[in-house]
Amino acid sequence: MLEGQLNSWMMYIPGVGGSKDAEALKELKALLDAMTDEELDDPSKVNGAARDRIAASTGQPVEKVRGLVFMYKNTLLYHKVLKMRKSNGDAMPTSPSEMSKMFESDPRVRPIFEEVFSDSKKPRGRGRRHFR
Repeated sequence: MLEGQLNSWMMYIPGVGGSKDAEALKELKALLDAMTDEELDDPSKVNGAARDRIAASTGQPVEKVRGLVFMYKNTLLYHKVLKMRKSNGDAMPTSPSEMSKMFESDPRVRPIFEEVFSDSKKPRGRGRRHFR
């Protein structure tokens, strides 16, 4: 059903109707459709077995699934950093180069990066549990 909707609105965007961008969007939609509700709610649940299942059901390589999860995490990182800057009244970047400089120079970005990209649910090291 959604594929028909994608085709209907994409025909109004100049140069997108039958382009590679439209095909990439359809591939991403297929990957998302193959995910469970839990995986869509929390992409950290897309582990090795889930990646293999999603890739097999869509006929796409596992790297595409990894790329989708990475894209999600990057988007979440940008969202959290920009939201933090806005709430603090900081200037918002107006270009990609300003965004890059902001990520390199703002010390508040590192903890947000670690929160988004760490998989805190997994035990660290070799799976050992330390008791005190």
